[in-house]
Amino acid sequence: MAAKSLLLLVLLLTAIRAEWVSVGPDGGNIQILTIDPQSPNRMLAIPYEGRDTPRVFVTVDSGAHWQTLSRFGSFSPLTMAIDPYQAHRVYALDGGGNLLLSTDSGVSWRPGSLPALNFTLKPDPHTPGRLLVGGYDVVNGNYLPAVHISTDFGAHWVRVTPDSTALNQQVLCIEFDPAVRDVIWLGCSDSLVYRTTDAGITWQRRSTGLPPYATIQVLSVNPEHGAIALAATAYGLYRSTNAGITWQSVGVTRALAAQFPLTDGAIGYAIGYDTLTQSYQLFVSRDSGATWRVAQPGIVLDKGGGMIADPIVPNRAFVYCPKGVYWTNDGGNNWSERHSGMRFAHISTISVSPADSNRVYLEFYENGIFKSTNGGNTWRRCSDFLACGNICGIGIAPGSGTDILYALEGKG
Repeated sequence: MAAKSLLLLVLLLTAIRAEWVSVGPDGGNIQILTIDPQSPNRMLAIPYEGRDTPRVFVTVDSGAHWQTLSRFGSFSPLTMAIDPYQAHRVYALDGGGNLLLSTDSGVSWRPGSLPALNFTLKPDPHTPGRLLVGGYDVVNGNYLPAVHISTDFGAHWVRVTPDSTALNQQVLCIEFDPAVRDVIWLGCSDSLVYRTTDAGITWQRRSTGLPPYATIQVLSVNPEHGAIALAATAYGLYRSTNAGITWQSVGVTRALAAQFPLTDGAIGYAIGYDTLTQSYQLFVSRDSGATWRVAQPGIVLDKGGGMIADPIVPNRAFVYCPKGVYWTNDGGNNWSERHSGMRFAHISTISVSPADSNRVYLEFYENGIFKSTNGGNTWRRCSDFLACGNICGIGIAPGSGTDILYALEGKG
């Protein structure tokens, strides 16, 4: 009897000490990716993690390996940026538009002093300590686009209203001229673009040629020709060659992102909708944004995403999307995964082959179907076969020798 009791105690203690070990797969829905301007090998990323407060991930080898750095503390982060002069300072906006500050490289966060009316932020690459946060503010009972400017790393702020006649509009993106100090662009709702040459004291509206009611999601200024700019909108990608005085469509539809890399003014990247494949793809320009082509073989982004070019290494860029993080070293033609160590997404269903228990299939929420042939030690992403991508059940036909899969999509 004593021996049985001792055995039971050992089993209970073993069960208590047992821990779960993550076996993957890596990747998932990355909402934010930012790169250290001084050390591009270091990046921070924030994923979508459902109802959990998302983690901040860090890499110091350009995405080859990631590890958890901290908890962000917001269900839906908006944006994040590393200070170009003091890399231990990181700025972010949470889902409510509140400014969050970190002075230990993103390990811990504290709230800033701005009201929760913000959508975008960007540190000034030319002036240490200057930070711009854009959104809207209530002025004399009216909602107006507003920019808050700090010259002391976010400790104190001055509000600037670029246009007192733009009622019920907001600032959605901020862009600095890469080569010329104090030249700043603002992209707003309702097709409004503003430009200043005196660091925000005076602003000029630059919207002629943009489609009506367009949301200016991203602006990018050419590093070698400051009069050339790109504007990404849901109606397409637009280009200006006269500092925004007029704009013309350049043929990329449903543009989500656009960027001129700092390393080459002739190169341009954009994420847009490809009508041939009926999916979002990366587009590349070799003539400063005048013409565009789909990068081949390229990368299919399904539900879209964002991108950022390396500020130092030519032809290197990163894409973040529901599939994870990918990079290119040849200007967008070939891509490889860069999200090893990112394990966070919701697994909605998993099935094991009745013919071989080493063959395992699972559905990675908002990402796709993954397969393992070694009992879950390594995984590969299967080809997409449904537009939705949200599988709530996987069944495998027994007795056939070869796995025949049946999948129940979220739509039925």
